[in-house]
Amino acid sequence: MKYARNILGKFGGCRGATGIEYGMAMALVAVVALAGVAATGTSIEDIFGGATSRIETVTESQPAENPEEQAGGGFEFGFSNVADAERDTKIDSALTFVPEEGDSLVATVIGDASCTLLINSADVGASAVLFTDDMLQVRVTSSADFETDVSCTVTAGDHSAAWTVATGLDNEPDAFVFINNDAAPTGEEVLSNTVSITGVAEGVGLTAVMSGDEGFTLMVDGADVDGAIAQLGLESTVALRTSGPAAGETRNCYVSVNGVLGDWSVTGADIPCGVIASPEEGAEITQVTAGINHSCLLLSNGHVWCWGTNNYGQIGAGTTGGEFPAPEQVISLESATQISSGGNHTCARLSSGNVKCWGRNSYGQLGDGSKNSSGIPVVVSSLSDAANIDVGSDHSCALTYSGGVKCWGFNAFGQIGNNSQDPALVPADVSNLTVGVVEISAGSYHTCARMSGGGVKCWGGNSNGAIGIGNTSYAEKIPVAVSGLENARQIELGNKISCARLSGGETKCWGDNHYNQVSSGDVSITVPTKVASGSGELFAGSWASGACALSGSSLVCWGKNDYAEASGNGTAGGTVFPPEEALGARSDVVSVTVSEYHSCALLQSGVVACWGNGRYGRLGLYDAFLSGVRTSLDQCE
Repeated sequence: MKYARNILGKFGGCRGATGIEYGMAMALVAVVALAGVAATGTSIEDIFGGATSRIETVTESQPAENPEEQAGGGFEFGFSNVADAERDTKIDSALTFVPEEGDSLVATVIGDASCTLLINSADVGASAVLFTDDMLQVRVTSSADFETDVSCTVTAGDHSAAWTVATGLDNEPDAFVFINNDAAPTGEEVLSNTVSITGVAEGVGLTAVMSGDEGFTLMVDGADVDGAIAQLGLESTVALRTSGPAAGETRNCYVSVNGVLGDWSVTGADIPCGVIASPEEGAEITQVTAGINHSCLLLSNGHVWCWGTNNYGQIGAGTTGGEFPAPEQVISLESATQISSGGNHTCARLSSGNVKCWGRNSYGQLGDGSKNSSGIPVVVSSLSDAANIDVGSDHSCALTYSGGVKCWGFNAFGQIGNNSQDPALVPADVSNLTVGVVEISAGSYHTCARMSGGGVKCWGGNSNGAIGIGNTSYAEKIPVAVSGLENARQIELGNKISCARLSGGETKCWGDNHYNQVSSGDVSITVPTKVASGSGELFAGSWASGACALSGSSLVCWGKNDYAEASGNGTAGGTVFPPEEALGARSDVVSVTVSEYHSCALLQSGVVACWGNGRYGRLGLYDAFLSGVRTSLDQCE
């Protein structure tokens, strides 16, 4: 670790300290202050020339014996090593002198070429004249090789004070933590969370050493390491991979990076193949949501994990680029209570009512006032009372506790609802919807709100009739009432389609029908049309070209089925209509999220199962189906 020490010559000793962090060109500063005037009659000549000088030592741990006299002023001579802001470590020690008012003092500095005097924060070179109330500082620059001590000496009259700075590299990284997995499916590959190695100075050599039980693979920067030892760079990431041990068996692995240790414990569980179990011990999966090429799950402890493509940072792991074929924890996110994924971004509502979003931000869909995509969740501006959220392709919306609606992001089709077609970089109030809304849903390019009386209002893109007003106008920039719909109990939007579940259990849909999302034909339907009877909760997603509903204990789906995303029954291709039982008529489905290329279900056993096109790691099953299609949950590889 890096350290510094200071040594006072004839003035007496100074207290040293350790643990000060320096960069390659960290400026270290010694301080001399001329402060005030005290009525003691002591002259500058007395102070620096004779035995009558009055000297009092002041340190952090040993204050002056006569603070009242000191408070009136004095000449404090001491050193303060100023570390970087992260450590904020200082060494303060001073000798206090009491000069006559108006006296001056000449100070010089010698030693290392980098030693420089400053008066009142201005460089003056190697010599300075000090007057009462002046502040003198001495600055040095740590050595380029981080091995040679840097010294300088300040002289004043017959007295001198030397300052030596011994610099060295901080070669111990910050602590890193692998999250234990207590439910690893036996025999299936499992991956730890990825940790970043930070907190060391430039030029430090980093070595990762893996130890522990057999069967673990060390991964650096996403690639397997051949062996148990690897050299790291300053921005390297480390992860571990293994296969799930036998049910109830626990294996342990340890990774040491320059002496800092992280450990990972994996316990096997009898879990069916092809599913995603909770990645955190003691936390249950409560929700799953899908974007175009990524998916996310929410845990009961408020953490969020995502997987799939990361070209815009939609995984939330702090990076941009690459693919994550297994769940990765979203960083800088706690206390999430709801999540929603759009095309290439995700938002989370927090218990506080605030909202954070991450991923693509080309149109302001993250709501932070910029168009900068982010691999780290950012706080949505001017929104602290969100009761519910839903995310479209490139826009986002929130229902407030007061019953109003705010939206932000892409607005070319009027999907923000503020009577404009300009993008909204921060939340904008939806026109004429400040109270009375009980539910919102966002589709790819349109948005709808269910009112307290059972009516539905929609706005945005209507080229396929998704607004439900009997025509195919290009865009509706303010909310309009859906024709003939007055007893809605739930709404769910997809890609240019809208659906509503009515009080009697009937499901009606409207909009694009090219994939039989509304009927057996292929012409867009511009008003609500019956799709199913006696259905329960509806499920879709902003990029869904179809929908699903619970019917008794079974799940029924309809619409586009290119990758078996609608059926999950072992057959891909074509369309599904009328609605038919999906996933082999299994009766343990809690909820479903549907996207353009894949779907995911939360099952009663507490695991998530995904099916459809596995490219980009959409299914979250590591190497399985990365270049193929999973057409049923019985298919494991």
